[in-house]
Amino acid sequence: MNKLIRVVIITQGISRIIRPLVENSKVNIVGICESSLRKEDTIFKKKLKNILNHNDLKKYCKEEKLDYYYLRKNNYDCFDSWIDEKNPDLIIVYSMSQLLKKTTLEIPRLGVVNIHPSYLPYYKGANPWFWQYYDMLEEFGVTLHYIDEGMDTGDIIYQEKYPVPLGMKSPEMHDHAIGDIAVRMLYRLIEKISLGHELQRTKQPITKLKIARNIKPEEHSQIVSWYEWEITRVWHLLRGTESWLNSIPQPRWLYSGQRWEILDYHKCDTSDYKVGKIYKKNSKYFLVCKDGIINLKVSLKMKNTLIYILIKLGIWN
Repeated sequence: MNKLIRVVIITQGISRIIRPLVENSKVNIVGICESSLRKEDTIFKKKLKNILNHNDLKKYCKEEKLDYYYLRKNNYDCFDSWIDEKNPDLIIVYSMSQLLKKTTLEIPRLGVVNIHPSYLPYYKGANPWFWQYYDMLEEFGVTLHYIDEGMDTGDIIYQEKYPVPLGMKSPEMHDHAIGDIAVRMLYRLIEKISLGHELQRTKQPITKLKIARNIKPEEHSQIVSWYEWEITRVWHLLRGTESWLNSIPQPRWLYSGQRWEILDYHKCDTSDYKVGKIYKKNSKYFLVCKDGIINLKVSLKMKNTLIYILIKLGIWN
């Protein structure tokens, strides 16, 4: 006999798992917790980001009549009380900047599970997306695993690899990895739990693999090895990280605040140009690599202009 399970979700913004779980008839979402960023935004900046990105989780919860909680780094005691009050059978985590404490992990009777965007134990850490692009993997991974007191070290429930063609941009990749694969894993998990089936758990091997850490701002310009990398690797990385990585100078002057859109590339002789530099010819921009050029264009977005103005005014930092 199917049993409606009580679930708390912990995430950031209206992530790709929110609507599918809220709309699942076999789940009773008893609360949604929004995890703060590592460097927490001001209230003004958070509200403006939500408006610009249509990503206001608090507003969404109000519309859907769901209990909402905002988790800061210094309010864990209150958080445990809130979780305890919700009395969840299961906590589902995706995109969280903090490690949960043991006291939280012990509350739900079915444990705490996490969606991690890599094929564990590979690429544990905060930024697996970047490092999988950086290493030019032909396949990325998704893992649904239990959370323990370590960093992405808990027992694996399900995991899957998927192909990432050269030049696939991250929004499309996220849609597939999380919106398709991870959601399917969560539906499968919920189905098994609701039927009373026992979940299979696979322990992760103990390894000393590289941690998929975040990239510091001062490292961005040093990421690409311009005189060593083939153009395909440069193009693949820049396309995948188009929205945030600053390996190349971004547009200036009238286009200040905007970002480059990474277009196609072609191999050619570039001996007349300086590798790693951006040039303009016949009103078109291109980036020079050791064995060819990558075509660029300015991606004009009003929100980027607004943010740039706010930064200059000292309101946005």
